[in-house]
Formats: sequence, structure tokens, C-alpha cells
Amino acid sequence: MSTLLEIILLTIPALLVLATAVWLLHMMSTRLISQIAKPDPAIEINAKVALQTASALKAWLDVEARKANAASQTENSKATLPLRLQACERLVLMLERINLTSVLMRCGDSSQNVNQLEIGMLQSVRDEFEHNITQQLFVSAEVWHLIRIAREEAIALIKQASSGLVPEAPATELMVKIIEVQNNLAVSSTEQALNALREEVKQLF
Repeated sequence: MSTLLEIILLTIPALLVLATAVWLLHMMSTRLISQIAKPDPAIEINAKVALQTASALKAWLDVEARKANAASQTENSKATLPLRLQACERLVLMLERINLTSVLMRCGDSSQNVNQLEIGMLQSVRDEFEHNITQQLFVSAEVWHLIRIAREEAIALIKQASSGLVPEAPATELMVKIIEVQNNLAVSSTEQALNALREEVKQLF
């Protein structure tokens, strides 16, 4: 009996220490949870200030980025302006050269027959276009589309004019026919492309 009493007396202090530790842990946990649930007003204010500062900094950086981009585009425009002007000049010249009257003046030869003149004129139009095909890099897609239409129209008119003629007939017959076909056009695609190019040049300044 005395032994049991001694054991109880020895374990009581340990139990008291354990109970005290559990109570302290509980109090600390409760306080921590309370602080999380109800943050310090000063912390909230500092957080709001930090968020506002970050937002203002982002807005400033966005404005500076737009300014830098605009400046870069301006510099690029200055650098490419001569190339774009040169491209417009070359394309105007090309359109003038694929005009059927101009093609006739270059390729027309009374010693040829209809077939020979047709082949020569078609080749001339195609060569002019292929020689200037890289200039599309410096003009708008709309202008280049009109230039392609002008080229296709020139080829179609040459074929149309020669379609009712005997291939071995004198070339003068095709010359007359082409002039008739050209005169019957209200507004040629070549003229439309030229007008578009003129407008594009105006927009460069």
C-alpha cells in the first residue's frame, strides 16, 4: 500500500507539469488564431499601401514601354521610308511598262506573225512582274493585290485579242486588235493600281 502511495505521489508533479504545458499550448494557439482572424490594422494599412504602390509602378512601366515602342516604330519608319519610296517608284514604272500600249511599243514588229507577237508580249508582262515581285514587302497588301490584278488583266487582254486571229497572220492584226480592246476599257486595272500607289505615297509623309 505504501508503495502505491509513493508511486502516486511521484506522478502527481509530472501530471501537473503536463497539464500546465497543455494549457499553455492551448492559450498560445487560441491567441495565434485570434490574430490571424483579426489582423493588426497597421498590417492591413501597410498591405494596401504596398498594393497601391505596385499598381502605380506597373502603370508607369506600361506607359514607359508604350513610349519606347512608339519611339522604336518612329525610328523604323525613318529607316524604311527611302526603301518604301523606291519600291513605289519601281512599281509605278512596272505598271507603266505592262500597259498594253507600252508593251506593243517594245515588242511590236511587223515582220512577226500573231503567235510570235503574242508570246513576246506575254513574256514581257511576266518578266516585268517577276523582276519587281520583292517590292511587295514595302507596300500594303491592298496595293499589291491591285498590282496583281493589273498584271492578270494585261495577260488576259493579250490572249483575248489574239483568240480570234490566225496564229500565222501578220502581227499588225494583233496590234490593231489589242488597241481596240484597250480602248474599250472604261477604267483599266493598271490605272486603278497606279491611283492606289499614289495614295500610298501620300500616306508616307
